[in-house]
This record gives sequence, structure tokens and C-alpha cells, in this order.
Amino acid sequence: MSSNDSSFMVRGPGAVRPLPRSSPPLTRRPRARLLSCHPLLSSATSVGPALSSPTLSGKRVFSSEPQAGIIYYSQEKYFRHVQQAAAVGLEKFSNDPVLQFFKAYGVLKEEHIQDAIADLESIRHHPDVSLCSTMALLYAHKRCETIDQEAIQELECSLKEIHKTASGTALYYAGLFLWLVGHHDRAEEYINYMLQVSRGFREGYVLRGWVDLTSGKPYTAKKAINYLEQGIQDTKDVLGLMGKAMYFMMQQSYSEALEVVNQITVTSGSFLPALILKMQLFLARQDWEQAVEMGHRILEKDESNIDACQILAVHELAREGNMTTVSYLKIQKATNHVRNLIKALETREPQNPSLHLKKILVVSRLCGSHQVILGLVCSFIERTFMATHSYAHVATELGYLFILKNQVEKALLWYSEAMRLDKDSMAALIGVCRRGRAPEGCWEPNRVASMGPEETCWKTSSLEGIIWCHILEGHLEEAEHQLEFLKEVQRSLGKSEVLVFLQALLMSKKHNGEQEAAALLKEAVELHFSGMRGLPLGSEYLEKLDPHFLVCIAKEYLLFCPKQPRFPGQIVSPLLQQVAVILNPVVKAAPALIDPLYLMAQVRYYSGELENAQSTLQRCLELDPTSVDAHLLMCQIYLAQGNFGMCFHCLELGVSHNFQVRDHPLYHLIKARALNKAGDYPEAIKTLKMVIKLPALKKEEGRKLLGPSVQPSQRASILLELVEALRLNGELHEATKVMQDTISEFSGTPEENHITIAIVDLVLSKDNVDMALTMLRNITPKQSGYMEAREKMANIYLQTLRDRHLYIGCYRELCEHLPGPHTSLLLGDAFMSILEVSERPHNFAKWPPGSLLPWERREDQRRFFHEPEKALEVYDEAYRQNPQDASLASRIGQAFVKAHQYTEATEYYEAAQKINGQDFLCCDLAELILKLKKFDKAEKVLKQALEHDVVQDIPAMMNNVKCLLLLAKVYKSYKKEAVIETLKKALDLQSRILKRVPLEQPEMIPSQKQLAASICIQFAEHYLAEKEYDKAAQSYQDALSYLPTDNKVMLELAQLYLLQGHLDLCEQHCAILMQTDQNRETASVLMADLMFRKQEHDAAINLYHQVLEKVPDNFLVLNKLIDLQRRNGKLEDIPAFFELAKKVSSRVPLEPGFNYCRGIYCWHRGQPNEALKFLNKARKDSTWGQSAIYHMVQICLNPDNEVVGGEAFENQEAEINYTEKKELERQGVSTAEKLLREFHPHSASSQTQLQLLQGLCQLATREKPNIEAALSRFLQITQAEKDSVPALLALARAYVFLKQIPKARMQLKHLAKVPWMLSEADDLEKSWLLLADIYCQGGKFDLASELLWRCVQYNKARGAHTRAARLRRAFELLQEGEAGFAGRGHAE
Repeated sequence: MSSNDSSFMVRGPGAVRPLPRSSPPLTRRPRARLLSCHPLLSSATSVGPALSSPTLSGKRVFSSEPQAGIIYYSQEKYFRHVQQAAAVGLEKFSNDPVLQFFKAYGVLKEEHIQDAIADLESIRHHPDVSLCSTMALLYAHKRCETIDQEAIQELECSLKEIHKTASGTALYYAGLFLWLVGHHDRAEEYINYMLQVSRGFREGYVLRGWVDLTSGKPYTAKKAINYLEQGIQDTKDVLGLMGKAMYFMMQQSYSEALEVVNQITVTSGSFLPALILKMQLFLARQDWEQAVEMGHRILEKDESNIDACQILAVHELAREGNMTTVSYLKIQKATNHVRNLIKALETREPQNPSLHLKKILVVSRLCGSHQVILGLVCSFIERTFMATHSYAHVATELGYLFILKNQVEKALLWYSEAMRLDKDSMAALIGVCRRGRAPEGCWEPNRVASMGPEETCWKTSSLEGIIWCHILEGHLEEAEHQLEFLKEVQRSLGKSEVLVFLQALLMSKKHNGEQEAAALLKEAVELHFSGMRGLPLGSEYLEKLDPHFLVCIAKEYLLFCPKQPRFPGQIVSPLLQQVAVILNPVVKAAPALIDPLYLMAQVRYYSGELENAQSTLQRCLELDPTSVDAHLLMCQIYLAQGNFGMCFHCLELGVSHNFQVRDHPLYHLIKARALNKAGDYPEAIKTLKMVIKLPALKKEEGRKLLGPSVQPSQRASILLELVEALRLNGELHEATKVMQDTISEFSGTPEENHITIAIVDLVLSKDNVDMALTMLRNITPKQSGYMEAREKMANIYLQTLRDRHLYIGCYRELCEHLPGPHTSLLLGDAFMSILEVSERPHNFAKWPPGSLLPWERREDQRRFFHEPEKALEVYDEAYRQNPQDASLASRIGQAFVKAHQYTEATEYYEAAQKINGQDFLCCDLAELILKLKKFDKAEKVLKQALEHDVVQDIPAMMNNVKCLLLLAKVYKSYKKEAVIETLKKALDLQSRILKRVPLEQPEMIPSQKQLAASICIQFAEHYLAEKEYDKAAQSYQDALSYLPTDNKVMLELAQLYLLQGHLDLCEQHCAILMQTDQNRETASVLMADLMFRKQEHDAAINLYHQVLEKVPDNFLVLNKLIDLQRRNGKLEDIPAFFELAKKVSSRVPLEPGFNYCRGIYCWHRGQPNEALKFLNKARKDSTWGQSAIYHMVQICLNPDNEVVGGEAFENQEAEINYTEKKELERQGVSTAEKLLREFHPHSASSQTQLQLLQGLCQLATREKPNIEAALSRFLQITQAEKDSVPALLALARAYVFLKQIPKARMQLKHLAKVPWMLSEADDLEKSWLLLADIYCQGGKFDLASELLWRCVQYNKARGAHTRAARLRRAFELLQEGEAGFAGRGHAE
């Protein structure tokens, strides 16, 4: 429509765009029967006289719930709904001009122009609607096939006259009409004029608020709330409240919006637009559960509600993923929702093609390549096109759908049809391109200027679709020619993301510049996401997200990414990071789409995040177990992990789900690689030679991807794998021949450089370093693979030639030729790697003999000192180039820490946090401060990070959990009482995350469950330290609820059950653990402890024997066996196991664990000097050292292992060598004190152990001041750990030495009630013997008898052992006096 089409407005021209139309009937159409009982209008029929509203200048303005519904549906373009609502109103108010106007408006927008003109003529002279009716008549006449110029002139004259005398009511409805047809500026002028004429007109303020709200201008939209509030005032104006809710929704204040909607639903519960808005608000809040529930509630009131049907279909496609071939019922569920939506559109809005397209677009964007749903959508849009075949944008959408169906030829036909339907528009585009005049009649002057943005988009997208089809078919030259034309056109119209993507796609297909193509892809992504900025989650957001388009971009990016997983410590490619940025919004919003999930798994695989990739792939396979790509990528992950058994199993599993997996070349390549790594070279060679015979695809135009074919890049990988297999199999001549053929075949292709880089490894295996470097140097900066080649060169210089200058030089060249944050980061890491090498001399074990190591040269020492400074300079430069990169800021801080510049690191973290507000740095800062043991400061930092409003997005919630866990770690060091409360907060927040992750990011479920379980384990560890065993057991059970198959947690729980004496529960868990190979040994040891506890000594010993027969050098088990055999009185069986262990290796006698076990054995055999000799060999070991020192101190203080403090059964004869004995005791104490100087505690328990041993040394002097000092020390320990068995025993001994027997007896009686535990058995038995001595001294032999029998029950040792001799003597005395003791009571 030309600029003259706006003459129905008094104040200047507008920009109303005509819709394409079919020829209207010249006669009036038969009136359709309008159902007054329509569910939509149930509220209107119940209102009755309430249709009337306050008057304005004596004129009635009808503003109520029914009119609010009519205006809402008019604005949403539900034109048949508008007609039906007006018809229901007319049944009660048959001559109401406003209702008649809206009915005519709905008819007009359905393109029944003659009927609309007749209806409008009948109400044209009514003063309330005269102005809007005349405008609508002008609008209608100019849409006719044959325009009646006389009628238009007459209407224009009439419009000027009416405007002079128009009332406020007439101006109101004129503004309303202008707003509904899209003329916001003109509508604003009319409403402002109306508000001047009629002050206090509330409905006018509400309408002005709506006009501002929908203006598309953020600044104007923000002012809307003032007008809406002024219009609503204290009333319940439905239209005003709807506008207010919409305003809050646009401002993303969803809670406030819900409050407003709830106000409407309370007073008008059946007002469907409010319920629809509420459903959309739930969706905007990402609360899918309530959105779906609201959708079902709407359908109960209106069984064919279009919006509810759409949301349910979207939910099924985006969140549930019930589109696989696994279950027929699942397929039906998804397709039924789509059918319901299509049926609702065709029955409720049968002549509304624009609405049809608008509502179905989101389905086409979310259905992916699912053929059933694609077929439904295609058929529906084809029917729409047949009904209104002049709609070019419908044809364009059909072209896009056929691209999704991989039917490129049909897509090209539809795109061409769309171009044909708009010849005039295309001519206008050509005119703009040529900057000159087209042939007469081809196009109208100013035609392009008058095109609306939506129309321009459709015109250019049809040409873009044609270019896309040409590229897909391989017609690259033709595509390039058309692309150049379109680029010229869009210089004046603005860039399109599709156009930029097509440029990148064409460049990629023609192999013209990897960096340029990547830059274009980045630009396309930025353009794409810029059009979605500020949109809440909903149908429009998902439509504009267009997952298929983003998947296409991601696939092109991945062509330029490394094809092997990143090694630990290696920097992730920035291209991979970019792909992750592209896919994250798709995976978050629509986690049931398989293609984005699979690509995200690929990104994580290439980034080295193998576990995360597995989780994502597992979700893919849940959605579609027949996915060939997902099965093969899972195999590659197992292969990268070195798990060849699972790799082969996964290959066969894939075949069982989909036999076509065997036809994929990658299947055979993975199988061959697994065979190679497993050492089966002949079978690998056979597999590779078979797959090579498959036809290779050349990069020629017009190629078709049919059958089991091999892509060139895959063929290159297969040939290189064959070279490696032949080399490993000793067929060097054949390997060389295949290598030369491979180089020749791929010479001049994009794969050439990648082959060169791969062959370098083969050359290096022959120690031909010079040739390898020459091959790598030949790859220039403009060629693909340049960065990979320079990194490999650098690795050769550092690892093989040991030349750090050339090593750094490679990265300097990268920065010079490929400047950017990524290469700067590589250079900084290179400097830091030199620093790490300088701190790890064992890496230079193969340094040439006779030469100085780098850190031994003075000049290199000075250089190494400056390496961190150089690295920091480079990092800082990279950070300036990309200040938003979180990893860079974190890396700078880590560089300070690696350089041991802790003060500088702390200052940097604090400054970066203040400047950029990057909260993620607070965790790094807190960890650093925690290492420096500045607990108060760490607490302050973490509390500041947690002081913010409640967060809703998952990443922020995860960061809060991390902060809370760090805070709990801080509290463990100095505020133990706050640990539990902090952990509870962390677990509550993690539970919220786990509720949302299945819907938003299902691939994160395993990692988040793992974190929840780890929090429960921290609870359990805290409760264990506090001796709250029941709570600890419950915490372990909670951890198992998250990870039912976690054997480590199950083992901890079983050990706790044993500690508590719940032997049956312990046995159940042990039986489960023993069924797995991984935990069988540990479970067997625990089961043996259990058997011993149940007095089944032979069974326990047999279990230990079984473990040691398989692993004779398992010294942990051997140590337990020694203790068990000692208690069973069979120490003579132990030497055989020492001999068995020696057979494993000649180095076993030098092992600390072996010597520790020998020392313990000798001590139990009554050979203290031999025991000290063996234990001394283990005291420097990190694993056995502290235990060795502990026992050495005990031997020095009590070489005969007597019950210190016991007097009941001592020989009363005077000591012959008293002086000599005191000297030996003094020497023993001195030696023990020297040993304790080497005792360096690494935990709170070992610190307590050190204090205990120091007290025992003081106690052993038998001097009163020392005994009192020891007593004070023991009291401090028991105050901190009330139930510490060793501390209570030591305390009782001190009281005995101080002759405070009642106090000693009180402590020992407390220990007599403690259940027997193997870990504290020795101290418990000593306490029982000491208490028995005290009872015997007091003549309470019956009580002593019970204690002594208990000792014998757990310790059957015989022979030279002093304590055993004391036991035997005790029972002899008891037997002699048994008759005398029989009558005594058991109570003291």
C-alpha cells in the first residue's frame, strides 16, 4: 500500500501496511452462525446490564470485562473471537454501535471487505463511532481489489468534518482503532487530544497506557505504568489491570505481575485472557509445572483454547521429548498436542492465516527433524496457503520446513513460489541494489520505503532460502552470485543473521579462510541473539531462538575445532567456548531437543569434560536409544578414558538398538582404535582395511550423501590409524608406504595440514626430530592447523630438546600472527609451565648426563624468578582485551598463587571483585585466605558474597552452594557450632537446584546429585567427629538416596554400623559390596572385622587369607591379620605371610608398610628392641610414619606392655635392680621425647594424639609435678573429646599415680560401659585390667571377674606376652577364691 493509504487520518500520513489479499466477493457473504454459548463469552453472558459504563459528555463508553476481552482479542489478532464476543453482546444490546463496530472490524480483518463495508456504513453516522467507522471504511476501501476513488474522496471529506465536532467518546474509539491497526503515533495524538477535551476520562488513560506499552520503544513503555495507574485508580478496571500486569511482565517483575493477575481472577474468575496471561507468567518464571497445570485448567473452561493448546504442545516438544520411536504412546502424546493446536486454529480462527502461522511457528522450530510432527505442520501450512495463496511468507515457511525434512528440491520450489508472489517487492529490491530506475511498471517509487520491517524480512528470507538450498545442493557458484546481490540489497535494509550465516557457510564449503568464516559465524550469532534481548521465556522466545538455526551454526563452528579431547591443563579452544555459548540457551530452554544436546556433548568431549559429556549423552540416549551418533560418541569417550571393555560393550549396545550403527565408518574407526590400544594389531589392521574400501566422498558440486560413505576427514583419520597400527605391528615398510600414499592423496586439501601434524608423531617415534620440526614449520599462519602445529613444535622444544627459549618463541609467534586473548593466554601459560617445570626436577630425569639442570644455573635461576612476572604481564594484556572473561581473571590470581605471591594474589582478587563485580572470584579469594589460615577474613568475604537478593537462575544458585560449602569449611577450623547450620543451607539450596535441573538442564543431574551426596557426607563426617553416630548414619543414608550405587558411601555406612554394633546391617552392606570387583578387598576386610566381632575367628582369618593370597603386599590387611591372630593366640602363623610378601618383589623388605608390620609383630611377640628396629624404618613414610612413631613412643615408655598403674597382682618382692630400672625408664622417656619432635600432625585427631603422647611422657617420669602437668593436659583433651578412650585411660592412670583412686575408678567405670571396638581395643582392654586391679585391691573379685572374662573373650593371646601372663595369673587367683567370692553381689 502506498503512502496515500493513510488518508483516513486527519493529521498527516501513516504507514499502514496492506496484507496480501485474495479477490473479495462483490456480494455480501452469508452470515455465519455465531454461537452465543461459546465458552469464551461465558463471562459476558453473565454480566448483563454491566455492559454499560460511566458516561462521558452524555455519551456511553462501554468499558467492562466483555469489552476488555474484545480489545484483548483484537490486539492479539483473534478476529473470529472478536466477532463472536461482539455477537453475544448484540444479543443483549441489539443496536449497540460499539459492538457493531467491533463485529465489523473482525469481519474486515478476515478480509471479507464488502461485508465489513456494509456493516460499517450502517453505523457510520452514530456520533460515538462515526470517527472510527469512517477511518475503518477508508481502510477497507483501500484494500479492495478495485479501489473506488470517489468513495475514498467522499470519506476523506466526511472524516475532516466529523473530526471538527468529535466528542471525547468518538476520539477514544478512533484512537483505539488506530492502535489496533498498528498506528501507535497517530493513536497517541488522538488519545492526547481526547484527554484534553475530556479530563478525568479513566478509560482514556488506560488506552494511552496500552499504546505506550506496545509501542516497541523501551523508554516509552516505561512511562505506561503512570497512565495505567491513573486510569485504574481505585476501580477494578479489567483492561487497566491487564495492562498493568503486562507492564510488570515486560519489566520482568513476574511476582508483581502475578499479584495483579490474581486481582483479576478473584473478581472475574472466568475471564480467560487473565488465565492465559497467568499461564504465560508462569512460563516466563520458568515454572513449567504450573504453566502446564494452568493450561489444563483453561482447557477445562474452553476445550479448544488456542493458547493453552500451544503451551501444552510446546511443553511436550521442548521439555518432555516424547518424540522418539521407543514408545508408540509417547509419540501419540506429542503429536496429539500438535493436532489439538492445529484443530483449534482451524475451527476457532478459520480465516486467519497470519495467526495460523504465528501460533504454529514455535512448533516448527521445536520439532527438529521429527518426521511425523513435521508432516502435520507441513500439511497444516499447505492448507493455509491453499486458502490464502497470495501470502508469500506462508510459502517461505513451507520452504524452511522442507529444509528441515531434508527435501531441498521441494524447499527450493516453495522459496521460488514466495519470490514469484511478490514480484513488485523484488523489483523494489533490485532498484535499491542498482541505485537507479527500473523499467517502467516494474516497481513503484518509494516502494521499499513503505514496506514494513516484517514484510521486508519475509521478502529477503525467501531469497536467503533459495541461496541456502543452492548451497545444500552444492551449486556454490550460483549461490555466491545471488549472495552478492543480496548483500548489496541489505546494505540499505540492515544485516540479517541468515545472510551472514550463509556467507560463512559458503566460505566454509569453498574452504576460503577458517578465521574469516568463524568471524562471520560469530557475527551471525550476535545478530540472532540481539533480536531476543529482553524477551521472557515463552512461545515468542522459543520461536525466535530457532534451535535448528543455532544447531547449523554450531555444526559449522565444530568443523574448525580440534577433533580430539583436550588434555588436562590445556586451554579450551575459544571456538569450543563459543559453541557452548550458542548451545547453552537452547539446552536450557528446550532440554528435550536431541540435536543441541548431542552437539553440547561433543563440545564437552572436545573440551576434555568427559564425565559431563557422558551425562549429556546419557540424556540423549534416554530421549532416543536408537541415535547412532550418540552411541558412537559414547564409545569415543570410553576410548579416551582408556576403558576399552566398555568401549566394545557400547559398540555392541549401539548395534543392538540400531543395526545401522555398523554401516557408519566411525563405528569401524573407533573399533580399530580400541583394538590398537588393547594390543590386537592384526584385527585392527583388518578392520581398517575393510572400511577403507568404502567409497570416499570428494568435495564436488552436486554430491549426495547416500549410503555408508566416508567423509574425507574421516578417511584421513582412518588412514592415519592404519599407519599407526602397521607401525605397532612391526610392519614399518607397509606403514611408510601408506603414509606416503596418504600425503599424496590429500595434498592440496583442507586435511593436508592435519595429516602432517598427525604424521609428526610417527616421525618422532623414529627419533627424527629435525624432520618433524621441518614438517611443522612448513604450515603457515594462513593455513588451517597453524595453531596446533605451533603448539606441537613448542612441546618438542620443551620435552625433547629442553630449549625453553624456542619453546616460548613458538607462543610469541602465535601472538604475533594470531593476536587475541586466546593466544595471549597460551603465552602466559607457557611462562607458567616453565615455572612449574623449575619446581619439579623429576621431569628432567632424562637430562643429558654431565650438564647442569636449569635450576642449577645462576642465570636460569634469575630467569625463573622473573617468569611469573612475565606471565602476569601477558595475562593482564589478555584481560584488557577481554575484561568480561571470567577465566582470565581467575587465572591471573592463580598465577600469583603459583608464584607464592600470596599478598599480591589477595590484593588482586579484592580489586578485581570491586571493579568488575565478579562474584565468582570470591570463592578463589576465600580459598586463598583459608589456606593462609585467616579464618575471620575468609568468613567476611564469603558472607559478603552471599549478601544479595534471592537468586533464581541455576548458575547463581550453584555459586551460592559453593560459597556455603567453603564457609562450612572455614567454620570447621574455628566455629564448629556453625558448621551444621551452614551445611543445612547449602543442602536446602542444592535441593532446589535438583528440583529444577531435570526440567532445565537434565544433563547436569548426575553432577548435581553427586554434589548433594557430598554435602550429606560432610554432615556425616561432622557427626562422626562429634560421636553422634545415629545422625551420621542417617546422613550416609541420605547420601545414598542421591547415589544409590556409590560403594564408597556404602562402605562408610557399613563401617559405622559395625562401630554402632548393628552387625546385621553391617553384614548386609558388606555382602552387597563384595559382589563388585572394585570393592571386594575392602569389603572382605570389613567383613573379617565383623566376623571377629561376632566371635567367628576362623571365618575372619579365612577372609584375610583370601585377600593376602591375591595381594600379598597389601600391608593394611596384613597389619589387621597380625592383630587378629595375636588376639586369637596364633601369632606363629604370621611369618608365612611375610615370606609370601617377599616373593612379590625384591624391594618388599624395604617397603615402609612391610617394616611396620614386622615391627608390630615383634612387639606382640615380646621383642621390643626388634620392634623398634623395624618401626624405625617406617617412621619417615607419609602413610605409615605417624603410626610408627606412635608405637615407638609407646614401646619406649612401656617396653613390656604392662598395665600402667596396676598393683593388684604385682610381686611384692623388692626390686633387686631398682636403680638400673629407673635409668632405663629415664632413657626411654628421653628417646620418646626425641621421637615426638618428628611427629608433625596433619589433622585435628593427630594433634590430639601428639598431646596425648606428650602427656604420657610426663606421666612416665613418675614425678609429681610432671604427673600434675600431664593430668592437666589430659583434662583439656577430655573436655574437647568427652568420649576419647585413650584420653580417659591416661587420665585414670594419672589419678592412680596421684593416689586419687576414686577419681580413677570413676573414669574407668565410664570406659567399662563403652562397647568394644577393634580400633580402640587395646586401650579398652588396658582400662578393664586396670579397673580389675582396683576392684581386686578393694576385694571386689566378682566385679573384677566380669572384666577379666571380657578381656579373655576378645584376647586369647598366650606365651611370653606380659599382659597375657597377668591374665592367666588373675584367673588362677579367681579360681582359688571362687567359693569365697560366690556370695558377693555384683553392685559396688
